[in-house]
Amino acid sequence: MLRYRFLSIALILATGMVLLVTGSGPSLSAQRPSRAALVIQTAPIGDQADPSAARITRCISFSETSISGLELLARSGLKVVTWGGAVCRIEQTGCQYPSEPCFCQCLRPPCSYWSYWYWKDNRWMYSAIGSADHGVVDGSVEAWMWGNAETPPDTISFAEVCPPDSTPEPAPSTSTDTVDAPPIGQYLLFAGMALALLGGFWLTRRRTTSGPR
Repeated sequence: MLRYRFLSIALILATGMVLLVTGSGPSLSAQRPSRAALVIQTAPIGDQADPSAARITRCISFSETSISGLELLARSGLKVVTWGGAVCRIEQTGCQYPSEPCFCQCLRPPCSYWSYWYWKDNRWMYSAIGSADHGVVDGSVEAWMWGNAETPPDTISFAEVCPPDSTPEPAPSTSTDTVDAPPIGQYLLFAGMALALLGGFWLTRRRTTSGPR
C-alpha cells in the first residue's frame, strides 16, 4: 500500500507542476475595466471667463462591454433629474421636474434643454435616438449640452478627461485572462519533490520484488 501512496502523491505534484506551466487555474491578473469620458456643458466655453464654470468632466469606468448613455450619466455621481429617458436637470441647470415640466424652457421660444451628443469621426454627433438607446463602449466620449441643440459642445479629447494611468496595466488577452509567470523556484521545488517520491516508489517496489517469494 505504501508504494501506491508514493505514486498518488507524485502524480498530484506532477499535476501541480503542469498547471503552473500551462497557466490553468485561477487568473492572477484581471482584465482592466472599460472607461468612457463624460462632458457636461452649460454654455460655449469661449463665452466664459472661467471655462470650468461651464463644463464638468468625468472619467467613468464600468465592467460591462457596453452601457447606455443614460446609464453613464447616472454613474457620474452628479445630481440628475430624469423623466423617462429625458434628462430634465443636471446639477443646478435645467427644470425642476416634477414641480415643473421637464422641458420647462421649451414652452415658448427660445427653447433650451439638455441635448445628448457623442464623438465620432472627429466631430460631435447629435443623438436623435436618445441616450437610453445609445451604446457607450471603452474609449467613448459622450456629452450633454444645455441650450437649443444647434451649438455642439466644445472639442475635448478622451485623453483630457481620462488620462493614461501612471502605472501601466497589462494588456488583456482577447480570449483568456493573462497569468503572471510563477518563479522558477516553484518549478524546481515541484520537480524535486516529484522525483524524490518517484524514487521512493521505485525503491519500495524493488525491495518488494527482490524479497523472498
